[in-house]
Amino acid sequence: FGLACGLFIWFFKFLSRKFGHYADKIRRGLDLACAMSAFTMAWSLHYWGRWRFWYATMNKGLIGGGDVMTGQIVMAMFFSTVLSMVILALFRLRSSMATPDNVELVTILITAFNILIGLAWQTCFQTANEQVVGHLLEESSHKAYGRSAIGAVLCIIVAPAWFIYILPNSYFYEKELALFEEIKNKFMEEAKAGEEGQAAEEPASAAPASS
Repeated sequence: FGLACGLFIWFFKFLSRKFGHYADKIRRGLDLACAMSAFTMAWSLHYWGRWRFWYATMNKGLIGGGDVMTGQIVMAMFFSTVLSMVILALFRLRSSMATPDNVELVTILITAFNILIGLAWQTCFQTANEQVVGHLLEESSHKAYGRSAIGAVLCIIVAPAWFIYILPNSYFYEKELALFEEIKNKFMEEAKAGEEGQAAEEPASAAPASS
């Protein structure tokens, strides 16, 4: 199903390239469908990878003797290593492409794999949270408060790094994306003008032949 979602990404981008210039709402709807397909692809491959890992190791994991936390860390490291190489290959492929539509398609795939890496590490933090709370607290209400407290502490630790490093880089990415959209719109306008010019030349060339 995850691979099928990858095909849906290509299909929706194809429709966006063909019909997106007719109305802005159509283009936005197809772009939203691409984003949903990328997110669904990441979730499906994440759960498939988890099932495949425990099935291949007969619920024992590669190390740790079947410990869930150790298995989650091993899976996250495996996803990060393999998908980082895939993302670098896609970056190299994207730099060699000429048309903006193909560049945007590869960018969506890169985003899907980035989400997949994030989901793998999110599962590690969730498992660690549950195990720590489960060992220290017994009542369900206390466990809920404990999970909330650990989540708040993680936010306090992560928020400064997000504010100092991730947020400025996201602004830089938005500027690059705006430049990319400008190039894309210019490319679509030139293509549309070329089609209109070709359509106008055909009746003119057909008139002498009919006379």
